[in-house]
Amino acid sequence: AGATLTGLTPGQATVRATSGALSTTAAITVFPGAGVRVPMLSRLDSVVISEMIRLGEPGGAVAVVKDGRLVFSRTYGYADSAAKRIPTQFDKWRIGSATKPLTALGIMKLVQNGQLTLDEPAAARLGAVPVLPGKTQDPRFANITIRQLLNHSAGWNPNRNVDDSVFAYLYTAATVDPIQLSRVGRGVPLVNDPGTVHAYTNYAYLLLGRIIEQVTGQNYQAWMQANVLAPVGIGGMKLGVTPIAQRDPLEVVPYDRRASTVGFYGVGSWPNVGAAQEYAEAAGQWIGSSMDLARVLAALDGNATRPDLLSAGSLSTMWTRSAVLFPGSGNYYSLGWENTAVTGGFAREHPGGQDGGDSWISLFPNGAGIAVQFNLTRGQGNGGGTAEAAIRSVFGSISTWPAFDLFTQ
Repeated sequence: AGATLTGLTPGQATVRATSGALSTTAAITVFPGAGVRVPMLSRLDSVVISEMIRLGEPGGAVAVVKDGRLVFSRTYGYADSAAKRIPTQFDKWRIGSATKPLTALGIMKLVQNGQLTLDEPAAARLGAVPVLPGKTQDPRFANITIRQLLNHSAGWNPNRNVDDSVFAYLYTAATVDPIQLSRVGRGVPLVNDPGTVHAYTNYAYLLLGRIIEQVTGQNYQAWMQANVLAPVGIGGMKLGVTPIAQRDPLEVVPYDRRASTVGFYGVGSWPNVGAAQEYAEAAGQWIGSSMDLARVLAALDGNATRPDLLSAGSLSTMWTRSAVLFPGSGNYYSLGWENTAVTGGFAREHPGGQDGGDSWISLFPNGAGIAVQFNLTRGQGNGGGTAEAAIRSVFGSISTWPAFDLFTQ
């Protein structure tokens, strides 16, 4: 037998059950949240809540699509812990490096339209961001291709040499201008020859943002909103900002467990004074809802329910393994996406960490996609872990799906 309890206040509660002369009590945790409960996906609900409790996440949001339909959209915990405000499905979260697949989609759309080629030299499209005066560019920079920027094989960063240089310049020059920051890295020597070693870097994606601007003649954010996000039904995503007074009113409160710091914008909590968002830009600055990210996944699944953003050929190119960088058959990084082996093939996914944010998007080979967001800096949960391994395991085991579509309701 089962029962549903309603009207309980979030926190600890004691329930009593009686049957004739028998009676028992149990202590339970009442977890706050919002959204339509989907009994068919109750195991997903349970693992999200248990992981949030385990990690001590303040708030979260999860959206799930299957074959282009939104079948699950729930929020958990608090968007603002002090005010006890439960998140809504429209609230915006810092998605961090889940930005990279979005930027990659923008580049792939330009490639599909014949405005770019993946194997052309990136330098030819970066005339607006020359090396800074007094700095010398590595001669191998001329050999870097757009493909190598996308798959993190341009030659920087086994020791974070370029990312740390750009972030340090942000403070010394007191600027968060993405054009100026993009110029900094051009004066940082490569560690490896282009195309030979995969080494993850934010800076490559700053350059991809500049390439989008030079090719289209438009601002990166505006072009992405009009050509990548709007076509899949997204109207609210934008680049986030650090100063509290300038934030979108729908942004959840970002939390961090580090001690207060002297940051770019003053003294205080890292999400409120650091400039990690502005530094990351085309690599990690977007904010949006879990439903927004679910719409992106629904536009990449090859299902006829909703039009795909890219052709089947472009999607295949974006997700193809590089035999040079990732020989064998294990997990690999393609053009803006991590590819994780699961039953039936590979999940196309990407995590994202940001000051005050933690996200994960994943599209499984069976047409099921999930977007998960939390408002605590990634890796600062209890024990320093993250939730996606546990959620991926449960999500990948689901075999029966709802037939409705919350996108249309």
